Amino acid sequence: PFPLPVPCPVDWHSRLSAMPLVLLLVSLLGAAGLGFPDLPPVPDLVETAENSIHVQLNFSVQTVEEPTIWLPTIAEIEAMSDEERTYRFHWFLFVFVLVFFSAVVAGTLVMVVGAEAKEACHSFYRYHALGHTAQLSKKAQIQMVVLSLVVTASLSFAASIWSLQTGRLSKKLGLDWEVYLFLFCCGCFSLLIQSLVAVAWLQAGDRFDATAFAVASMSVLPFVSDQSDTLKDIIFGALCVQSEHWAMKVLGVFSWLYLLAVHAWFVMLGAQSELKAWFVYCGLLHDEKQRRDFPGANCFSELATSHLAVLLMAPKVDGESSVGFWEGTILPALYKQLTPSKREYLLIENLPQAVLSLF
Repeated sequence: PFPLPVPCPVDWHSRLSAMPLVLLLVSLLGAAGLGFPDLPPVPDLVETAENSIHVQLNFSVQTVEEPTIWLPTIAEIEAMSDEERTYRFHWFLFVFVLVFFSAVVAGTLVMVVGAEAKEACHSFYRYHALGHTAQLSKKAQIQMVVLSLVVTASLSFAASIWSLQTGRLSKKLGLDWEVYLFLFCCGCFSLLIQSLVAVAWLQAGDRFDATAFAVASMSVLPFVSDQSDTLKDIIFGALCVQSEHWAMKVLGVFSWLYLLAVHAWFVMLGAQSELKAWFVYCGLLHDEKQRRDFPGANCFSELATSHLAVLLMAPKVDGESSVGFWEGTILPALYKQLTPSKREYLLIENLPQAVLSLF
Protein backbone atom coordinates (compact mmCIF):
# COMPACT_ATOMS: atom_id res chain seq x y z
CA PRO A 1 0.00 0.00 0.00
CA PHE A 2 2.93 2.33 0.48
CA PRO A 3 5.11 3.38 -2.48
CA LEU A 4 8.71 2.34 -2.34
CA PRO A 5 11.04 5.26 -1.58
CA VAL A 6 13.20 6.38 -4.46
CA PRO A 7 16.87 6.51 -3.36
CA CYS A 8 18.42 9.90 -3.94
CA PRO A 9 22.14 10.29 -4.60
CA VAL A 10 23.94 11.80 -1.62
CA ASP A 11 26.98 13.97 -2.12
CA TRP A 12 29.03 12.61 0.80
CA HIS A 13 32.17 14.38 -0.41
CA SER A 14 30.65 17.85 -0.05
CA ARG A 15 29.12 16.99 3.30
CA LEU A 16 32.37 15.67 4.70
CA SER A 17 34.26 18.66 3.30
CA ALA A 18 32.13 20.94 5.49
CA MET A 19 33.05 19.01 8.63
CA PRO A 20 36.06 21.19 9.59
CA LEU A 21 33.97 24.38 9.51
CA VAL A 22 31.16 22.81 11.54
CA LEU A 23 33.69 21.33 13.94
CA LEU A 24 35.41 24.67 14.52
CA LEU A 25 32.15 26.61 14.90
CA VAL A 26 30.52 24.24 17.39
CA SER A 27 33.75 23.84 19.37
CA LEU A 28 34.15 27.63 19.65
CA LEU A 29 30.59 27.90 20.93
CA GLY A 30 31.26 25.13 23.43
CA ALA A 31 34.47 26.75 24.60
CA ALA A 32 32.75 30.11 24.95
CA GLY A 33 30.22 28.47 27.23
CA LEU A 34 32.98 27.71 29.70
CA GLY A 35 33.27 31.39 30.45
CA PHE A 36 29.79 31.74 31.93
CA PRO A 37 30.01 33.20 35.45
CA ASP A 38 28.85 31.63 38.70
CA LEU A 39 29.48 28.03 37.74
CA PRO A 40 28.70 25.70 40.66
CA PRO A 41 31.52 23.87 42.43
CA VAL A 42 32.44 20.56 40.86
CA PRO A 43 33.69 17.37 42.54
CA ASP A 44 37.42 17.33 43.17
CA LEU A 45 38.37 13.89 41.85
CA VAL A 46 41.95 14.00 43.12
CA GLU A 47 41.09 15.10 46.67
CA THR A 48 38.20 12.67 46.84
CA ALA A 49 40.43 9.79 45.73
CA GLU A 50 43.10 10.73 48.27
CA ASN A 51 40.52 10.92 51.06
CA SER A 52 39.11 7.52 50.11
CA ILE A 53 42.58 6.04 50.52
CA HIS A 54 43.79 7.80 53.66
CA VAL A 55 40.53 8.57 55.48
CA GLN A 56 38.49 5.60 56.59
CA LEU A 57 35.73 7.41 58.48
CA ASN A 58 33.63 10.49 57.70
CA PHE A 59 34.26 10.17 53.98
CA SER A 60 32.83 13.02 51.91
CA VAL A 61 33.13 14.21 48.34
CA GLN A 62 35.39 17.23 48.05
CA THR A 63 34.56 20.06 45.68
CA VAL A 64 36.58 22.69 43.91
CA GLU A 65 35.58 26.15 42.67
CA GLU A 66 35.95 27.31 39.08
CA PRO A 67 39.15 29.21 38.21
CA THR A 68 39.10 32.94 38.86
CA ILE A 69 41.29 33.70 35.82
CA TRP A 70 40.58 32.29 32.37
CA LEU A 71 43.29 31.83 29.75
CA PRO A 72 46.04 33.16 32.04
CA THR A 73 49.40 34.27 30.71
CA ILE A 74 52.64 32.78 32.00
CA ALA A 75 53.11 35.80 34.27
CA GLU A 76 49.63 35.33 35.76
CA ILE A 77 50.26 31.64 36.36
CA GLU A 78 53.56 32.36 38.08
CA ALA A 79 51.79 34.89 40.31
CA MET A 80 49.35 32.20 41.48
CA SER A 81 50.00 30.26 44.66
CA ASP A 82 50.68 26.54 44.52
CA GLU A 83 47.22 25.92 45.94
CA GLU A 84 45.56 27.99 43.20
CA ARG A 85 47.44 26.14 40.46
CA THR A 86 46.54 22.80 42.02
CA TYR A 87 42.84 23.63 42.30
CA ARG A 88 42.89 24.92 38.75
CA PHE A 89 44.23 21.57 37.53
CA HIS A 90 41.67 19.65 39.62
CA TRP A 91 38.78 21.69 38.18
CA PHE A 92 39.81 21.11 34.58
CA LEU A 93 40.45 17.42 35.26
CA PHE A 94 36.81 16.97 36.27
CA VAL A 95 35.63 18.88 33.17
CA PHE A 96 37.82 16.69 30.93
CA VAL A 97 36.32 13.54 32.47
CA LEU A 98 32.80 14.97 32.21
CA VAL A 99 33.25 15.87 28.53
CA PHE A 100 34.68 12.42 27.72
CA PHE A 101 31.94 10.39 29.39
CA SER A 102 29.24 12.69 28.01
CA ALA A 103 30.62 12.09 24.52
CA VAL A 104 30.71 8.32 25.14
CA VAL A 105 27.08 8.27 26.28
CA ALA A 106 25.93 10.46 23.39
CA GLY A 107 27.88 8.47 20.79
CA THR A 108 26.62 5.15 22.15
CA LEU A 109 23.03 6.37 21.96
CA VAL A 110 23.53 7.53 18.38
CA MET A 111 25.01 4.22 17.24
CA VAL A 112 22.58 1.95 19.11
CA VAL A 113 19.33 3.91 18.96
CA GLY A 114 20.09 5.27 15.50
CA ALA A 115 20.49 1.78 14.08
CA GLU A 116 17.23 0.66 15.68
CA ALA A 117 15.41 3.75 14.38
CA LYS A 118 16.74 3.16 10.89
CA GLU A 119 15.53 -0.45 10.98
CA ALA A 120 12.10 0.64 12.24
CA CYS A 121 11.83 3.26 9.51
CA HIS A 122 12.66 0.77 6.78
CA SER A 123 10.25 -1.77 8.26
CA PHE A 124 7.48 0.84 8.24
CA TYR A 125 8.01 1.41 4.52
CA ARG A 126 8.42 -2.36 3.97
CA TYR A 127 11.81 -1.78 2.43
CA HIS A 128 14.45 -4.46 2.97
CA ALA A 129 18.08 -3.73 2.22
CA LEU A 130 20.09 -6.31 0.36
CA GLY A 131 23.40 -7.51 1.75
CA HIS A 132 25.38 -6.10 4.64
CA THR A 133 27.09 -2.82 5.31
CA ALA A 134 30.06 -2.33 3.03
CA GLN A 135 33.41 -1.47 4.54
CA LEU A 136 34.88 1.95 3.99
CA SER A 137 36.98 1.83 0.84
CA LYS A 138 40.71 2.48 0.99
CA LYS A 139 40.32 5.59 -1.17
CA ALA A 140 37.67 7.00 1.19
CA GLN A 141 39.90 6.21 4.18
CA ILE A 142 42.80 8.10 2.63
CA GLN A 143 40.65 11.13 1.84
CA MET A 144 39.13 11.27 5.32
CA VAL A 145 42.47 10.72 7.06
CA VAL A 146 43.99 13.56 5.05
CA LEU A 147 41.01 15.77 5.97
CA SER A 148 41.37 14.89 9.65
CA LEU A 149 45.13 15.48 9.55
CA VAL A 150 44.65 18.91 7.98
CA VAL A 151 42.10 19.90 10.63
CA THR A 152 44.23 18.49 13.47
CA ALA A 153 47.41 20.21 12.29
CA SER A 154 45.60 23.49 11.62
CA LEU A 155 44.00 23.62 15.06
CA SER A 156 47.25 22.56 16.78
CA PHE A 157 49.32 25.14 14.91
CA ALA A 158 46.73 27.85 15.56
CA ALA A 159 46.60 27.07 19.29
CA SER A 160 50.39 26.86 19.65
CA ILE A 161 51.20 29.99 17.63
CA TRP A 162 48.45 31.99 19.36
CA SER A 163 49.79 30.94 22.76
CA LEU A 164 53.31 31.84 21.62
CA GLN A 165 52.32 35.31 20.47
CA THR A 166 50.20 36.12 23.55
CA GLY A 167 52.69 34.96 26.18
CA ARG A 168 50.78 31.81 27.14
CA LEU A 169 53.18 29.14 25.87
CA SER A 170 54.69 27.49 28.94
CA LYS A 171 57.76 25.26 29.07
CA LYS A 172 56.15 23.28 31.88
CA LEU A 173 52.57 22.73 30.67
CA GLY A 174 52.71 23.89 27.07
CA LEU A 175 49.25 25.41 26.56
CA ASP A 176 46.62 26.66 28.96
CA TRP A 177 44.16 24.10 30.27
CA GLU A 178 41.40 26.01 28.48
CA VAL A 179 43.13 25.49 25.13
CA TYR A 180 43.70 21.80 25.85
CA LEU A 181 40.00 21.47 26.73
CA PHE A 182 38.97 23.18 23.50
CA LEU A 183 41.10 20.80 21.42
CA PHE A 184 39.81 17.82 23.40
CA CYS A 185 36.22 18.92 22.72
CA CYS A 186 37.11 19.07 19.03
CA GLY A 187 38.30 15.46 19.15
CA CYS A 188 35.16 14.28 20.96
CA PHE A 189 32.94 16.21 18.56
CA SER A 190 34.67 14.59 15.57
CA LEU A 191 33.84 11.16 17.04
CA LEU A 192 30.18 12.16 17.35
CA ILE A 193 30.17 13.33 13.72
CA GLN A 194 31.66 9.97 12.72
CA SER A 195 28.94 8.14 14.66
CA LEU A 196 26.26 10.01 12.67
CA VAL A 197 27.99 9.19 9.39
CA ALA A 198 28.42 5.53 10.45
CA VAL A 199 24.70 5.20 11.20
CA ALA A 200 23.81 6.87 7.90
CA TRP A 201 26.13 4.43 6.08
CA LEU A 202 24.76 1.43 7.98
CA GLN A 203 22.53 -0.96 6.10
CA ALA A 204 19.08 -1.39 7.61
CA GLY A 205 19.12 -4.51 9.76
CA ASP A 206 22.77 -4.22 10.76
CA ARG A 207 23.61 -3.02 14.25
CA PHE A 208 26.62 -1.90 16.23
CA ASP A 209 27.65 -3.47 19.50
CA ALA A 210 26.78 -1.44 22.59
CA THR A 211 30.48 -1.03 23.39
CA ALA A 212 31.51 0.02 19.86
CA PHE A 213 31.65 3.75 20.52
CA ALA A 214 33.31 3.26 23.91
CA VAL A 215 36.10 1.28 22.25
CA ALA A 216 36.49 3.88 19.50
CA SER A 217 36.51 6.74 22.02
CA MET A 218 39.82 5.49 23.41
CA SER A 219 41.42 6.93 20.28
CA VAL A 220 40.85 10.49 21.54
CA LEU A 221 42.56 10.04 24.91
CA PRO A 222 45.89 11.81 25.53
CA PHE A 223 49.09 9.79 25.04
CA VAL A 224 47.11 7.28 22.91
CA SER A 225 45.83 9.15 19.85
CA ASP A 226 47.80 10.50 16.92
CA GLN A 227 46.05 13.82 17.50
CA SER A 228 47.69 14.21 20.92
CA ASP A 229 51.08 13.15 19.54
CA THR A 230 50.75 15.70 16.75
CA LEU A 231 49.81 18.43 19.22
CA LYS A 232 52.75 17.50 21.45
CA ASP A 233 55.21 17.70 18.56
CA ILE A 234 53.82 21.03 17.37
CA ILE A 235 54.08 22.46 20.89
CA PHE A 236 57.70 21.28 21.03
CA GLY A 237 58.43 23.11 17.80
CA ALA A 238 56.72 26.25 19.11
CA LEU A 239 58.83 26.15 22.28
CA CYS A 240 61.96 25.95 20.15
CA VAL A 241 60.79 28.87 18.01
CA GLN A 242 60.11 30.82 21.21
CA SER A 243 63.79 30.60 22.11
CA GLU A 244 66.01 33.61 21.42
CA HIS A 245 68.79 31.43 20.00
CA TRP A 246 68.69 31.06 16.23
CA ALA A 247 69.75 27.40 16.33
CA MET A 248 66.74 26.52 18.49
CA LYS A 249 64.44 28.32 16.07
CA VAL A 250 65.86 26.30 13.19
CA LEU A 251 65.40 23.15 15.27
CA GLY A 252 61.75 24.01 15.87
CA VAL A 253 61.04 24.61 12.19
CA PHE A 254 62.83 21.36 11.29
CA SER A 255 60.70 19.53 13.88
CA TRP A 256 57.54 20.86 12.24
CA LEU A 257 58.72 19.91 8.74
CA TYR A 258 59.66 16.41 9.90
CA LEU A 259 56.24 15.94 11.50
CA LEU A 260 54.43 16.93 8.30
CA ALA A 261 56.77 14.86 6.12
CA VAL A 262 56.28 11.73 8.25
CA HIS A 263 52.51 11.95 8.07
CA ALA A 264 52.66 12.60 4.32
CA TRP A 265 54.90 9.52 3.96
CA PHE A 266 52.45 7.34 5.91
CA VAL A 267 49.53 8.53 3.77
CA MET A 268 51.51 7.99 0.57
CA LEU A 269 52.31 4.42 1.57
CA GLY A 270 48.64 3.92 2.45
CA ALA A 271 47.80 4.88 -1.11
CA GLN A 272 50.33 2.38 -2.47
CA SER A 273 47.80 0.83 -4.84
CA GLU A 274 47.44 4.17 -6.62
CA LEU A 275 51.19 4.91 -6.44
CA LYS A 276 52.47 1.45 -7.24
CA ALA A 277 52.89 2.23 -10.93
CA TRP A 278 54.81 5.40 -10.05
CA PHE A 279 57.13 3.46 -7.73
CA VAL A 280 57.82 0.88 -10.42
CA TYR A 281 58.48 3.59 -13.00
CA CYS A 282 61.02 5.25 -10.70
CA GLY A 283 62.71 1.96 -9.90
CA LEU A 284 61.75 2.16 -6.21
CA LEU A 285 59.52 -0.90 -6.14
CA HIS A 286 59.93 -4.29 -7.79
CA ASP A 287 57.70 -6.59 -5.76
CA GLU A 288 55.29 -6.64 -2.81
CA LYS A 289 57.96 -7.82 -0.37
CA GLN A 290 60.06 -4.78 -1.13
CA ARG A 291 57.07 -2.52 -0.46
CA ARG A 292 56.62 -4.11 2.96
CA ASP A 293 60.28 -3.36 3.72
CA PHE A 294 59.70 0.38 3.38
CA PRO A 295 59.90 2.20 6.74
CA GLY A 296 56.35 2.80 7.92
CA ALA A 297 54.78 0.56 5.28
CA ASN A 298 52.00 -0.48 7.68
CA CYS A 299 51.69 2.77 9.63
CA PHE A 300 48.75 4.13 7.65
CA SER A 301 46.49 1.67 9.45
CA GLU A 302 47.53 3.29 12.73
CA LEU A 303 46.61 6.71 11.36
CA ALA A 304 43.26 5.42 10.12
CA THR A 305 42.33 3.71 13.41
CA SER A 306 43.20 6.89 15.32
CA HIS A 307 41.49 9.44 13.07
CA LEU A 308 38.59 7.25 11.84
CA ALA A 309 38.06 5.11 14.91
CA VAL A 310 34.25 5.13 14.75
CA LEU A 311 33.91 4.83 10.98
CA LEU A 312 36.10 1.73 10.96
CA MET A 313 34.04 -0.08 13.60
CA ALA A 314 32.44 -3.14 12.04
CA PRO A 315 28.72 -3.83 12.66
CA LYS A 316 27.79 -6.60 15.04
CA VAL A 317 27.65 -10.06 13.52
CA ASP A 318 24.27 -11.79 13.78
CA GLY A 319 24.27 -14.40 16.51
CA GLU A 320 27.38 -13.00 18.16
CA SER A 321 26.93 -12.49 21.89
CA SER A 322 27.90 -9.20 23.49
CA VAL A 323 31.19 -9.28 25.36
CA GLY A 324 31.89 -7.67 28.70
CA PHE A 325 33.44 -4.27 29.28
CA TRP A 326 36.89 -5.75 29.94
CA GLU A 327 36.93 -8.01 26.88
CA GLY A 328 35.12 -5.58 24.59
CA THR A 329 36.66 -2.25 25.63
CA ILE A 330 39.81 -2.44 27.73
CA LEU A 331 41.64 -5.36 26.13
CA PRO A 332 41.19 -4.16 22.50
CA ALA A 333 42.46 -0.70 23.49
CA LEU A 334 45.52 -2.21 25.18
CA TYR A 335 46.21 -4.56 22.29
CA LYS A 336 46.22 -1.70 19.79
CA GLN A 337 49.09 -0.10 21.72
CA LEU A 338 51.26 -3.22 21.41
CA THR A 339 50.96 -4.15 17.75
CA PRO A 340 54.14 -4.18 15.60
CA SER A 341 52.78 -1.42 13.36
CA LYS A 342 52.08 0.74 16.43
CA ARG A 343 55.64 0.27 17.71
CA GLU A 344 57.04 1.10 14.28
CA TYR A 345 54.80 4.16 14.06
CA LEU A 346 55.93 5.46 17.46
CA LEU A 347 59.56 4.78 16.63
CA ILE A 348 59.48 6.70 13.35
CA GLU A 349 57.48 9.66 14.64
CA ASN A 350 58.61 10.06 18.25
CA LEU A 351 62.25 8.92 18.35
CA PRO A 352 63.64 11.85 16.32
CA GLN A 353 61.52 14.26 18.37
CA ALA A 354 62.88 12.76 21.59
CA VAL A 355 66.47 13.09 20.35
CA LEU A 356 65.89 16.69 19.26
CA SER A 357 64.44 17.54 22.67
CA LEU A 358 67.80 16.73 24.27
CA PHE A 359 69.24 19.78 22.61
